Amino acid sequence: MPGRSSSAVTANGANAKKTKKEAHNPPPESKKTSAAHAKKKPDSARASGTNLKKMTLKDAIAHFLGTQTDVVGLATIKKAMSDTYGFAAGSAFNKRLAKTLTEMVDSETIGKNRGSYHAGKDSVAGINIALREEKRAEAERREAAGDIKCPFCERWCSGLTCFVGEDSIARGGEYRCEHAGCRKTLWTWISDGYTIGRPVEYKVAYKGLYKN
Repeated sequence: MPGRSSSAVTANGANAKKTKKEAHNPPPESKKTSAAHAKKKPDSARASGTNLKKMTLKDAIAHFLGTQTDVVGLATIKKAMSDTYGFAAGSAFNKRLAKTLTEMVDSETIGKNRGSYHAGKDSVAGINIALREEKRAEAERREAAGDIKCPFCERWCSGLTCFVGEDSIARGGEYRCEHAGCRKTLWTWISDGYTIGRPVEYKVAYKGLYKN
C-alpha cells in the first residue's frame, strides 16, 4: 500500500484535536435558543413583585383572593391592591375597585359572603364557607330536634336516648354520650336553654369553679 502523505497525517491530527476541543467546550447557544429558555421562567419568577404590578385590576383581585384560605374584607383587598399590586390608593381607585368587584361577583368570577370576598365556590375559602354553612344548618336541625352535642367527642347525641335525668340542683340536665369510645357524662345548663352540652354540672359553674 502506498504511504500517506505527511500533509494528510497533519490534517487528520488537526481534526482530531478540534473534535476533542469541541467535546470539552461545546458551542454556545444561539440567541434564539437563549431567548426561548428565558421565556420559560418558573412560576416563582412570574409571580415576582414586578410582574404582579403589571396585572390588570381584575387579574390582581383574582390572584390575591386565590391565595387566601378564608374570606377577606374590602379594606384588606384595598391594601393588597396598593401594597402588592401597585395600584394608587385614592377615592377614584376606591370607586373603580368597588365597581370591578361587583362586576366580578355578578359574573361569578369571584364569590361574596356577607360583605366579604373569596375566589369562588371551588377555592379553599369557598369550600371552607360551604363546610361552615353545613355545620350551622346541621346544628340548627339537631338543636330543634332536642339533640345535644357532646363537648368531649364533638358528636351529636339524641336528646331522648342520652338523657339521664335532672342535675343535682334542678338547674340543668345530665346526659351520657351515646358514642363508643366516649360515653362520658355531659350536662346542660338552664342559662343556655338546655341546648348546649357542657363538660361540668351547672352548680360547678355557678360557684365559679368552672370558667367557660
